[in-house]
Amino acid sequence: RSMFNMSEGQKNVINRKMNPFLKLLKSVLEDASIPKYTHNGKYEYQVLKQYGIILQGISFDSMIAAFLLFPHERVGLKACAARYLGVSMATYEAVAGKGKSQISFSDVDEDIATQYAAADADMTFRLKTYFESQINKKNLNYLFNDIELPLQIVLGDMELEGVSVDLEFLNELRQKFEKEIKVLSESIYNHAGKMFNINSTQQLGEL
Repeated sequence: RSMFNMSEGQKNVINRKMNPFLKLLKSVLEDASIPKYTHNGKYEYQVLKQYGIILQGISFDSMIAAFLLFPHERVGLKACAARYLGVSMATYEAVAGKGKSQISFSDVDEDIATQYAAADADMTFRLKTYFESQINKKNLNYLFNDIELPLQIVLGDMELEGVSVDLEFLNELRQKFEKEIKVLSESIYNHAGKMFNINSTQQLGEL
């Protein structure tokens, strides 16, 4: 019924058991010569990697395109479909319920689940067509294709692997900045002739 076994408590488990149907798609998903269109390809990459599949060949991502073209607008699939295509998509809650009554997507009626998933694919493809010409028109091809698309895979790996942090150095840096802030604050108070909340834009405006 479901290609993925993504229960809430297992999101960080690597090498999950693969559905036989997903296994059939492994060679296609890993073939870089076969273009894939995604909306939030980083997430797709991360999910598939936990099943031993390295997604390759993402040639367009409609979420990244939406952000580059309209950085102040919402970039979720449903928001983009509504704003740019005039299509109102079914919400996940409408399909699986919400709160305590929400069920796993694998338990959703098969016909309803199929329509929901197909709509995601359909809208992603339509948005690709819609955004692609605008990216060309605004000369964003290099930024989109050579920087943003490859970067999402790098970020995906970083989020999965984590990064090393030098806690001792960060603590030393914190203490250094605290001393500098104290000196600067006292200098500001002296120039102002009184103490006030430096972080308050209202109090700064009154000065």
